[in-house]
Amino acid sequence: MVERNEKGKQARQYFIECERKALEAVSPVEILNDPSAMRGLLLNYTEKVIALKHTVDDMKPQVEALTRVSHQ
Repeated sequence: MVERNEKGKQARQYFIECERKALEAVSPVEILNDPSAMRGLLLNYTEKVIALKHTVDDMKPQVEALTRVSHQ
């Protein structure tokens, strides 16, 4: 990727970082055998689920209102 401006440089750095992470990726078997890695993975997904539940709760009044309007 050619860097002819700041955005090009940022894009190139982004893809270099993605490649670095991909090369360092741990195999699923290693994660399953490492309790601390599993705990970190589960905590990460738990945080995502909690955030999504908050989003659903926040949107519930809007969804109910739109449902009432659409059924008239």
